[in-house]
Amino acid sequence: MPPTPGRGESTATGADESEVNGSQVTGRELRRASSVEPAGVLELSPEVAEGSLLYRVEPEYPEEARQRQMQGSVVLDVRMGRDGAVQAVNPVSGQGLLAEAAIAAVKQWRFKPRMVKGQPAEMQTKVILNFRLPK
Repeated sequence: MPPTPGRGESTATGADESEVNGSQVTGRELRRASSVEPAGVLELSPEVAEGSLLYRVEPEYPEEARQRQMQGSVVLDVRMGRDGAVQAVNPVSGQGLLAEAAIAAVKQWRFKPRMVKGQPAEMQTKVILNFRLPK
């Protein structure tokens, strides 16, 4: 029986077979299905990620933050899909108003896809954006 897309080759001999977290369970045996093993998440340093940036949108300084004289750094944890598009942005630190503006901008960014073992890989990095008021 040929493997179905998204599953490894079957080695079961009449036993029930199912998939758990990308691994095949055959009877009592749990083994990694190499043909469906994910490439994993590639951790990129902020410098490497910046060099891989294909499209960047600068955050708009929130008017309320400007009026309150807010400034400072916002650190974001950014997860990119296999196609380089940003899939998730989570604030690590920074003031709320500034973090919201940073997240809105970073969600529009696009990165050069990376390959691991010949397969496109998801990527993750930290992004630091500095908000400074003009003097």
